This record gives sequence, structure tokens and C-alpha cells, in this order.
Amino acid sequence: MEESFRCPTLGSSGYDIEQNRLDSDFHGSKIEKFPLHSVECGHLPSKPYQFFGFNDLQDNFESPIKDIKRHEDNLKFLKSQANHLDESILDLQVRLGKYHSKDAANENSDLHPEEESTQQILHQEQSAAGILCKVKSYHAIHASNLSLIKDVLGIVATLARVDNDALSRLLSEYLGLETMLGIVCKTFDGIKALEKYDGDGKIKDIAGLHGLGSSIGRKIDGRFTAFCLEDLRHKPTSCLCF
Repeated sequence: MEESFRCPTLGSSGYDIEQNRLDSDFHGSKIEKFPLHSVECGHLPSKPYQFFGFNDLQDNFESPIKDIKRHEDNLKFLKSQANHLDESILDLQVRLGKYHSKDAANENSDLHPEEESTQQILHQEQSAAGILCKVKSYHAIHASNLSLIKDVLGIVATLARVDNDALSRLLSEYLGLETMLGIVCKTFDGIKALEKYDGDGKIKDIAGLHGLGSSIGRKIDGRFTAFCLEDLRHKPTSCLCF
């Protein structure tokens, strides 16, 4: 008689597999707990991947990807905000520059013509007129006690002006820079006091306008023109060039 082979039935002989729950870590992921089904020989569960916690692994992989995408979106938003702020700052800088330029123009327009001429003379730092104006403007108390300053009426640029700005510009162009920076004195003694010489005919750096310039850290570069108004009724205005 032909023998038939049959797998033992699980259950009657103590082969029942009890339902249990498996906890395992697979690359840092926790596998979902699931019941084990009674298995007969030759039959597997319909979803074998449940043994490996496939659903949990998929969720654990998708979660970091979602976080990365969220961070990328945040970075894009922050970059757009930074670009917007840069544009706003640039716009404000342009407006601020225009505002300061307008204020500077208004301040210059408010200057008295004589004050405007004085400011232009002060820019000629190495000229005799520039040194004289600086001393009179910023060291008025000290200058008032100098006999050298007392005899000086002013600078041609501050004296030779007319009410019309266009005519004033034409006059200054006609006279030239050297004449416009000329020093006008009342007497010949005032003219002589502007510059002193030693026995060899050399200029004394410690006297006259040269000494005055040294006291404020300035040095006269080259020659300068001086005008005298003494005896103006009897002869034309005298002009001496140093």
C-alpha cells in the first residue's frame, strides 16, 4: 500500500504558534507590532512584507524628505525677503542722498554773497588771502590785536561785488584769480607790514603774513598781490606785488 506523506497539523501536537508581537529596529526604525497567523506547511501569509515593517520604513523615509522640502521652501522665502529688504535699503539710500543734496543746496543759497566769497577764499589754503580770512574767521580775538590785521580792509573778492550775480561773475573773470585774491590795505605802512625781510633781503618766515600762516600751520605758496588806498584822491590806487 502506497504511503501518503502529510505534514503534521499544527495545533493538535503543540505546534500552535502563539500570537506574539515583535519589536525590532531596522536602521533606526521601529517595526510595527503584528500578530503571527497560524501557518500550515507550504502556506505563507498573503503579505510577507509585514514581517519587515515595510509601512514604517516608508513613513520614516518620507518624513525627512518632507522636512527637507519644508526647509528649502523656508530658505526660498527668506531669500526673497532679503532681496526685498536690499531693494528697500537701496531706495532709501537714494532718497537720503537726494535729501542731503537738496539741504546742501539750500544752505548754499542762504549764504550772504560776502560769506559765500569768504568760503571760496578759504579753499585757497596756501594763499595769503586764504590765511588772512582763516585768521579773521576762526581767530577773531587774536586777530583784532594784530596791527597787521587792523590796516587791512579786506580781500578784493569780498569788496568788488555788485548786486547782480551775473555781473559779479563777469567782474571776477575779468580781474582774474590773482587780483581777486589781492589784499586791500589803507596805508603803505600796512602794505609793508604784510611781509618783512632780513639783512640779506630774504623773507622772514616769522613775521608778517608768513609768520601768521606759520602760527596756524599754513604756508604761503608763491607771491601775492596787495593794494593800497592811501592818497587815493591825488593819484590812482597803488598796486604792489610781493
